[in-house]
Amino acid sequence: MSTNKKLSRRYELKDEVSRDILYTDYAAQDVKEKKAVLVSILSAAAQNRSPETLLRYRQVAEKLTGLKAAGLQEVLVAGQDEEG
Repeated sequence: MSTNKKLSRRYELKDEVSRDILYTDYAAQDVKEKKAVLVSILSAAAQNRSPETLLRYRQVAEKLTGLKAAGLQEVLVAGQDEEG
């Protein structure tokens, strides 16, 4: 599925890459850094879980930001779009 949505005025979502119960991954373009990236967006089902579960997702994502290890893609940013 192709989309032209812009997320946080920084990431232009191009094509859906994969989907599971928690996330949908999109090939995207980081317009600030001018490079191709992968954007993972929490599914509605995941977002509707308890506030504690959402907090844990956010904490894990924030801990992964900037982590560098063999076989692991770098997480550039973790956050929430102005739309939620």
